Amino acid sequence: MTRLLVTVAGAALLMAAPASAQQAAKLPRPAQPIPGAHNDLDVPYLPERLTGRPEDRWVKLNVHWPKDDQKHPCIIFVHGGGYGSGDKEDTDRKLLEHAVKEGFVAVNLNYILGDDGIFPQVYWDFRAAVRFLRKHAEKYHIDPARIGAWGFSAGGWLTSSASFTAPDDLWTGQKLLRVLPGLRPPPLDAIRRMREAMRKDGGLLVGMDDPQPRYGEYSARLQAIDVDFYHHQDSVDAAAPAALSYVGEGGVNPLEQLCKQAGVDFVAVAVKGAENKGKPGLHCPPLHLKTTGEDGATEVEVRDRVFQFFKRQLVTAPRCPVPEFRPNRRLFADRQIIEIIVPAADATIHYTMDGAEPTPESPVYKGPFSIADTTTIKALALRKGERTSGVATAVFTKGLPPPAIAGPEKLPKGKTGAPYTVTFTTRPGEPAVVWSMAGHLTSPRLAGQLKGAHGLLLDATKGVLSGTPTRPGCYTIQMQAGWEFGQLAGTRTYVLEVE
Repeated sequence: MTRLLVTVAGAALLMAAPASAQQAAKLPRPAQPIPGAHNDLDVPYLPERLTGRPEDRWVKLNVHWPKDDQKHPCIIFVHGGGYGSGDKEDTDRKLLEHAVKEGFVAVNLNYILGDDGIFPQVYWDFRAAVRFLRKHAEKYHIDPARIGAWGFSAGGWLTSSASFTAPDDLWTGQKLLRVLPGLRPPPLDAIRRMREAMRKDGGLLVGMDDPQPRYGEYSARLQAIDVDFYHHQDSVDAAAPAALSYVGEGGVNPLEQLCKQAGVDFVAVAVKGAENKGKPGLHCPPLHLKTTGEDGATEVEVRDRVFQFFKRQLVTAPRCPVPEFRPNRRLFADRQIIEIIVPAADATIHYTMDGAEPTPESPVYKGPFSIADTTTIKALALRKGERTSGVATAVFTKGLPPPAIAGPEKLPKGKTGAPYTVTFTTRPGEPAVVWSMAGHLTSPRLAGQLKGAHGLLLDATKGVLSGTPTRPGCYTIQMQAGWEFGQLAGTRTYVLEVE
């Protein structure tokens, strides 16, 4: 095998000129309570990633809930900033206060910032935050079957990308590869060209959700999202949450038709004003602008129209949550145990294993079962007093699973200006693999090249990361190992501290 050195890259432009990981790691702003609410502040939803450095804020959230003994629907507020800046404390204080006043649990959270290499890790982390809230639903008085998210700019991109994709979908290092049946996957020749390009670039395929998800016994499905900036909107399946987005009067949002084709609720909020007229999408419209209420006549502020949407989808006319499948890795060698989960203990799950659409007459899921061959499983859920869920689909493929990264357990600390070396390994007895990485040390491969930045190199055939760090910081790294480039990767997430 030819020896290949992959150069670790630096900052890249994304959306609104994000800052570098070092710039984004400025001291966190003090978390602020909401008056008249219960508040749990700076809660780490991924505590294993804490280092005691300012970057710890990336895996923390605030929870604010009404002072009563009831369970409440929850809205997660996701800040913007081009993935390179911003903080959970940027969320409008009055918006959080209004959410609690309206009977919602309000959550404002942070997520990893930095270079373009944070994908798909940032999606994995966001889903982990949703699962964390369900794990602690009783503590925070959350109804686990009724969770939505309101994303602003990059936060809208994050919530929509995490909501409109599934573990079957694959990240190529630069773009999404849709593989679910019925979602217009790329032609086979396009897939072959993509994989050939990845072999030349030294890239591996990674699932859009963590193959070993944190809090994996809980669902990451959202029931409703406000998306004022979205990304992976080229296809939507029936498992997607209800969506709201903004247009100018007379405009048609391109997401609307896709949602309707999939049977997903979509609300287009037409924002008034001559400057908005006819626009198919609006980016972060001011919440005080006027739009039309649910009655089709009364004018209300954008803020109130969005809360009408969340009340309908999470309170007055909810849809039963869509099931999720486990495991998240859909490739297995011999036999595979399948679990189907839904964030409502009293829901009934119906499923099929022959590719047919499930109905309320389909077999009822009663517990884990095994499969021995490639199988397409579909499922829907029913719950008394709610509309039937959308249909979830998973394709479990029999084949050679990717190698598992065995170590190290943690990365040794580095020091600026001092030599650094760490060797990654797979399980004993496995044949040679190829290595790649994503995270704060990498950015997109532009014109087939990687630009050096942090002074570290990854030997893609030996799994050795070495060099002399050029600047301090705390870097999230997703290591990837595959049998050859262009194939599915085994992954493991690390934090590298450089003093």
